[in-house]
Amino acid sequence: MFLISSCTLPLFPDKERDLQPYLEEGPLVGNDCFSINHLPAGIDGQMLLDHVTMIWKALHLWLAVPFPDDPVRILVFSPDEPEGKEFLLRSSSRHQTAGYYKHDSRVMVVTGAADDPEFLIVLRHEAAHAALRHAFPQELNIPFWLNEGVASLFEQGVTPELRPVADSERLAYILNMLENNEKLDFPGLLASPLKKIRSARVYARSWGIVSCLYREKRSVKNYLNRLKEQQEDSQELFRQILLEPGESVDDFEMNCSRRFLTENNRTEQ
Repeated sequence: MFLISSCTLPLFPDKERDLQPYLEEGPLVGNDCFSINHLPAGIDGQMLLDHVTMIWKALHLWLAVPFPDDPVRILVFSPDEPEGKEFLLRSSSRHQTAGYYKHDSRVMVVTGAADDPEFLIVLRHEAAHAALRHAFPQELNIPFWLNEGVASLFEQGVTPELRPVADSERLAYILNMLENNEKLDFPGLLASPLKKIRSARVYARSWGIVSCLYREKRSVKNYLNRLKEQQEDSQELFRQILLEPGESVDDFEMNCSRRFLTENNRTEQ
């Protein structure tokens, strides 16, 4: 059974607690990218700030994501705080850790305990959302596969060279699908650019397509720039910019699937 986390927007946003008092407080720790305005006792704020800032720097290096004029504010709640309890209840999270990013207010909210293995994963995942979203105009939606794929690619953190750390859990899900003769269905992902599904399968597939694009040094930066500047059809742009001449999306998926299997010493089905 796979327990891969995903973004968990509250089910009843109109009934969310008022977070404004926390946002009005001065930051506990911050820099040009992020400020942490609320933090449970016993959590190292500078450590969290370092993690999220490295994610932004990595996306700046890879996709030329600009640094913000004003930092994204972060609120961290423990599962024992009233706000944390309510968020977990309304988010439908299967874990005691959950997070989301609200671009309209540029606020990240994360609930979890510092010793929970999922905590930093969720924190970095949402930080990647914040950075990538900053590269797009407010009114423009980001294709689901790109938004969640990028966030999933960087959720395990980055190396000193700002490369994403390998994700064994997303990879394990991909391998399980392939070994059970399930296709990754990249065409289906591209055809549903705004799909909002809390599913381990769709998040793993999004991770799969973005990790292949990253490893093969495909022109994701050019894709992103064309998409945000001209608001062209995201599927057609994918074919124009991210595929090789004569290559189809099915071809790209087949080559990615083969690489996942062979590099992990699995037999192709």
